[in-house]
Amino acid sequence: MKKLKKYQFFILAMVIILAGSACWQLIASPYSDDFAYMQIALDDEVGAFWTGFGDKLETFDDAIRSSINHYHNVNSRLSNILCIFSMLLPSWVPDLLHAIMITSMMILILLCINGQKALQSPILVALVSLSMWIILPWHDNMVSSDFLFNYAWTTVMTLSLLLIFKQNNLSNRQLTGACILAFLTAWMHEGFTIPTGIACITILIIDKDNRRQRMVLLGALALGALLCAGPGTIGRFFEHSEQHQSVSMTYYITRYLSQFTILWIYLFLLGTIAFKQGFKTVVSLLLEHSPYILGAATSFAISIMASMGNRALWIALIFITIITYKTLPIAFPNFPKQTKQLLAVILLTLTTSFLAGLCYWQNIISSQQRIMLKELIASDSPCIFVDLTSPQQIPWWTMAIPRQYCYDSNMAILTISSYANKTTHAVFAPARFKDLDFEQWDKIPGDNPFRGQYPLLCTTDSLISQVKLTVGKPLPAMSPIDRFLASISSGETAERTIKAYPYQTFDAKGNRIYVYLLESAGRTISNREILKIDVVK
Repeated sequence: MKKLKKYQFFILAMVIILAGSACWQLIASPYSDDFAYMQIALDDEVGAFWTGFGDKLETFDDAIRSSINHYHNVNSRLSNILCIFSMLLPSWVPDLLHAIMITSMMILILLCINGQKALQSPILVALVSLSMWIILPWHDNMVSSDFLFNYAWTTVMTLSLLLIFKQNNLSNRQLTGACILAFLTAWMHEGFTIPTGIACITILIIDKDNRRQRMVLLGALALGALLCAGPGTIGRFFEHSEQHQSVSMTYYITRYLSQFTILWIYLFLLGTIAFKQGFKTVVSLLLEHSPYILGAATSFAISIMASMGNRALWIALIFITIITYKTLPIAFPNFPKQTKQLLAVILLTLTTSFLAGLCYWQNIISSQQRIMLKELIASDSPCIFVDLTSPQQIPWWTMAIPRQYCYDSNMAILTISSYANKTTHAVFAPARFKDLDFEQWDKIPGDNPFRGQYPLLCTTDSLISQVKLTVGKPLPAMSPIDRFLASISSGETAERTIKAYPYQTFDAKGNRIYVYLLESAGRTISNREILKIDVVK
């Protein structure tokens, strides 16, 4: 009982994480790739899987057929195959499993930081419990079941493997289990496989003990990597690179570095240690942290090569977070105990409040999405009338995790349209437009022909290619740092010229119209009140 008392705060925190994550997942409706995985993947090119829906996946034989076709044509990851088979289960089963994996991920991060001692440190437990919701890009579709299979599940397997890889003298039974884990981990997701392999090789080089067993584990990892590098994965990599080859590498590097706030904190801590204790201590720490540093650097390089950000940096962010929290007590060793205890309570209270708020907003968004999908499927028209919460109205502290999928991208709307058996672009107009002709819809302010309600921009003209946005005050979704940057760069109002892309569809009466989607306007422009939109001629 006395020993258990040391873990009371840790147990409380993990119960909160588990309960909050379970509630979030159970509330959430299907999102992003989930719609595609409800169908049987056909023996066809990759594009057909995302926008050309086939037969619904209903039986075990369907799942096998879909998995084989998916491996060859879409992606060769084990995580996606798990998602396919999960579609045969009641939805609450994967929801609860995802919550368990999210909680396990938090526990493994703590163990990687400082083993069992980390679980006995209230301040460290509280920091990890809250900060991982801030540091990791959950906003990048992580409400989706498929994405959680790809990222949360793979993280649990990766960190478990790294902890085992550092052990010495495994028994034959333990080594067999570790080899199976290494093989499956490498097959899960190529974005994790290579950084994990680099981290393991680095451990092998700097720690000369037990090299024979570690070589066996690396062999199992390599076999899993070969299976992951199947035709679907290779095809997807080159297709994605070609889609983004027009964007400069400098753009991606600067964009990714801006997301690495935790890296700048780590470098600050190293600088503090160098100032207090000298560079010799810093060199020693860098050597100790080298498996995580090189793994993160590899992940960063892959993200640039594949022209991807946000979720592609997932494991890199986790690796840097681990070494940051390893470094924190060395940089500030004499932090008052009572202050740490008070901070731990405050941080855990904030985590609880955040998870409660996340579930509240997720319920609003998911309820609206269920109504929207039900009406779209039942309607003969691609245009339906339903009131949806704009992304700009969701508070910034939700970290943009609860999102309206139909506002996400053109790909999102095409996915929803195909899922609802619509052959053209779906239109989600406010309910008050229902009995009005298109010409009676609200006019968007500015020198433009648009009607609708932002971000819905509709017109009968398909010739517009650029527009100039004039924006005003920040909306709830704009974070404090973005508000600060906006006040410095532009003040109360700002203008930005961006590209506009038309997509043909029809209004509720069958008249041809065009829905326009705008490219991202940047962090100091997005999530601000739209004062007017002018067409650039």
